Amino acid sequence: MFRPYIFALSTLFLGISSASAATDWTKAQNEFRTAVGVNQTNNFYNTVDATESVQHLQLGLQYDWLSLYEGFGLYLPAKITSRHYREQSDLNDQDYQFAPELKLFLAEAADVTLESRFQRQQLIAGIGSAEFLDPAIQPAVRNDQKRFALALQLGRQPDRQNLALRLGTEQNRLRSHVNSGSVLDNGLINQLDSDFLQLDYGHRISENTSILANAELRKEQQLQIDTDLQQIGAGFMQQWAGSQKLRVLGGYFQRDSLGVKNSGSYWQVENLWQLSDYWQLLLSSHRQSVLSYATNSITQLDTTYQAQLNYRFSDPHLFTFTLGRRSSRLDAQILQRKRQEFTFGWDWQLNQQWQSQLSLAYFRQQDSANAERNRNEIFWQLSWLW
Repeated sequence: MFRPYIFALSTLFLGISSASAATDWTKAQNEFRTAVGVNQTNNFYNTVDATESVQHLQLGLQYDWLSLYEGFGLYLPAKITSRHYREQSDLNDQDYQFAPELKLFLAEAADVTLESRFQRQQLIAGIGSAEFLDPAIQPAVRNDQKRFALALQLGRQPDRQNLALRLGTEQNRLRSHVNSGSVLDNGLINQLDSDFLQLDYGHRISENTSILANAELRKEQQLQIDTDLQQIGAGFMQQWAGSQKLRVLGGYFQRDSLGVKNSGSYWQVENLWQLSDYWQLLLSSHRQSVLSYATNSITQLDTTYQAQLNYRFSDPHLFTFTLGRRSSRLDAQILQRKRQEFTFGWDWQLNQQWQSQLSLAYFRQQDSANAERNRNEIFWQLSWLW
C-alpha cells in the first residue's frame, strides 16, 4: 500500500517474470517510510444481505535497503502493517513481509539470485483469496507464507536476448484468526505447498520485435492431495515508435489431480500505450490455473481482464482509473464467481517526503447461483519518507 503508482512497465520486455525484475540492482538504496491510513468499507464480508459496514485505522512501516559489493549485491526489504478496527476489535491484526535477496554477479552475462520471502497476511472472508470462505464460520484468516527460490539469468541485455530459470518451493498455511481467545483460533484451515521450475526465454529478432517462450512445471499439494501442473507457451513482444508495447504470451496447460487430468489454455496479454505526455493506457488479460484456497476444491481457473487509464495532471498529481473483470471457476465447475470492479486513485506527492494516496473502489460479484453482491470501499493514506 506504500508504493506510488507505477507509470511504466519495464517488465513487459522479453517475458522476464516480475519477481526477478522488481528489484533494481544498478544502484544502492536506503529508504524508510511510515504511513497512516483510514478505511471505510460497506458490505465488508461481501455478502448478499450487505449489512456489515466497517471502519479501520491502518499503520505501516516499510524499509528498503540494497547494497552493492564487488561481485554481489544484498537486498533487505521489510514491511509491517497494523490494522485497528473501530467496532470489530476481534479482527485487529498485523501483517508483515520480509523478502531478502542475494544476487551473485558471476560474469558479464550471467548472474544467480537467491530469493526468499516470509509473509503473514490477514484475509477477510468473501474477498480476494478468501472469497470462497463463509464469513459466518471464518470471518478472518491468516495466510502464513514461506518461499525460497534460486534464479539463474543468462544475458545481461534484456532488450536482445535473455534466459531466466527459476527453481523454488512455496508453502502457504491458512489458519483461523480471531482475537477472542477461542480454542479454534489459529486452527489449520488449508495447506498449500508448491515446488516449481520456471523457464522464460526472450530473443530480439528485429529492432521492434521479440519472440518469447515459457515453460513451467509444478508439483503441488492442497491438504496432502497431490496435483501436478505442466504448461508450455510462446508469444511475442512488439514495440511501436517507443509509444506502445504489446506483449502476448499464451499456451497449453495440463493438470493431474487424483488421477483426473484437466487441460486448457493460459495466457498473459499486456498492451501499454503512451497516448501523450499526460495520458497512458494499459490493457491486460490473464488466465492461469492455480491452487485454490477453497477447502472444497483443489485448484481453480482464474481469468482477468483489466483496463487502466493514467493521467499525469502535473508532476505531483497522478490520477488512475481502472475497470476490471475476473472470473474464478473451481474444479469441475462446482462453483464459479464473476467479479466486476471500478477503482479511482489519486496519488499526490506533496513534496520529497510527504505523499497522499486516495482510492475509491466499487465491486460487484455474482456466483453460479446468480446471487449478487455489491461492495464499496474508500481508503486514504498519508506517508512520510525519512
